[in-house]
Amino acid sequence: MKPELETIRFANGIRIYYDRLKKYGEIAPNVVLKGTPKLKGILDTWGLTLQQYDIPVKYILTGGLYVKRNQRGSNRLSKHALGIAIDVDGVIFEDERKFMTTDAEKDWPTYLAIEATLRMRFGVVLNRDYNRLHNDHWHCDLSRSVEFSERSRSQTLFIQRAIREFWDGNLKVDGRFGPKTRAAMDSICGDWSGFLKIVAGQLSQESEH
Repeated sequence: MKPELETIRFANGIRIYYDRLKKYGEIAPNVVLKGTPKLKGILDTWGLTLQQYDIPVKYILTGGLYVKRNQRGSNRLSKHALGIAIDVDGVIFEDERKFMTTDAEKDWPTYLAIEATLRMRFGVVLNRDYNRLHNDHWHCDLSRSVEFSERSRSQTLFIQRAIREFWDGNLKVDGRFGPKTRAAMDSICGDWSGFLKIVAGQLSQESEH
């Protein structure tokens, strides 16, 4: 059964563009993007979150929202086919600087700050550390709660990567929430929501130096 869909053009006033019609990262202004009303509402909330953390995004670049297809090797509908997912390829800032997820290793502060804001609003965020399929985008969907679980490999990978890049370069990024990861997180902020806020705020702190 096809989900109820709406056209989605903005995330709280930030224009969303498809960017894979001809070339990765190239805006395709005439491609119509659709998703469920729930996804539309969450994207508006995410756009507001970017603004709250002084991340000056002008355009959001996406590899797709609603796509009519099953999950690979399954009869079940993918989260994109349910209309509750978006692939975020990157952003264009207000000063026209473009940041794509493929730029992560050159600019971890931007990558991690944006991902932190996504994790505030989407229960599932799959990134480049999760597997190679996500080197060039964040997959974000609403199939789970945004609450933290030590069993979530994707959340743990994010925590470890953020700690490694900002605070402890020796921490392994292996997706296992063991004693070292717990102790490192507790030394910064043991609360998941608080940790995300700190990481999201790192970008504005970096720009001040």
